[in-house]
Amino acid sequence: MVQTIVRKKSDVKEIVKELKIPSNCKDLYPPAVNSEIRHFLERNIKSRDLGLQTVQKLLGHGIVPIIRMAEVLKNKSPDSKVLKKCISDSMTVLLNTYFEMSVNRRLLMKPFIDRRYHQLCNRNKDIGESKLFADAGKRLKDIQDAQRINRNYMSKKSMRGRSFPTFRQQM
Repeated sequence: MVQTIVRKKSDVKEIVKELKIPSNCKDLYPPAVNSEIRHFLERNIKSRDLGLQTVQKLLGHGIVPIIRMAEVLKNKSPDSKVLKKCISDSMTVLLNTYFEMSVNRRLLMKPFIDRRYHQLCNRNKDIGESKLFADAGKRLKDIQDAQRINRNYMSKKSMRGRSFPTFRQQM
């Protein structure tokens, strides 16, 4: 289960809606960047920060069931159904957070990878087994093949319709 969840994006919206952060745990929300500082940040840095804030929000929501479990375990006879739900919710959200961190790492690398291979850094691509880029070798080859086909097509297309001068022999 863990191996599958950390490599693919999970839909945790419904779970996160249920996991309200308690009023005495407001520090589980990601801190905002000071407006005086945010004003000086470039657009791409603001975008990266938003991505990391999303991960922090997920992490905060994943901690909520753990807090609930601690409260349930205070009772002499804890409700096992509540505990199982808390464990399930926490694992789902925290494992999705792990996936989101991997995606953010990939996006941080994107500016430093040759533009031809930027599609490797797609947010929707799965994470590989023990590798950040799933099937990178195969995907690089596919990209190179597609680029070669496109170049060949474009060069043939640019030759169409052109008339080439003919040389007559003079006698």
